[in-house]
Amino acid sequence: MSKKSSDEQHIDSDPEQLQRALYQLLEQIAKRDQRILSISAEKTAVMQELMEKEKIIAERDASLLFWQSQFRQVVDSRAWKIASSIQNTRTLLAPPESRRAQFIEKLLSVISPAHRKSEKN
Repeated sequence: MSKKSSDEQHIDSDPEQLQRALYQLLEQIAKRDQRILSISAEKTAVMQELMEKEKIIAERDASLLFWQSQFRQVVDSRAWKIASSIQNTRTLLAPPESRRAQFIEKLLSVISPAHRKSEKN
């Protein structure tokens, strides 16, 4: 065993010094506990915020899946395929901004008053 010096023995046996050391340790423990509580509160707030954001993401994912499904139904529909085929044929026969396209536009505006109204809007 190691022998303690007389100063160390005096500090160890002085009740006032022991009490002060104890109070200092208790203060340090109290500060540490406050810090732990503060960090725990911050963690709880961050976790709640994370859960809210995850909920928003889940809702958006569900909405995205719904709209993707709707889009797929439209694109796979027979009407879409017919309209797309008509548009492709029109583009092939009269490319946009070509003289043929301009002629067709003029012809349609003479024939159909409704076409003239839709051009102005």
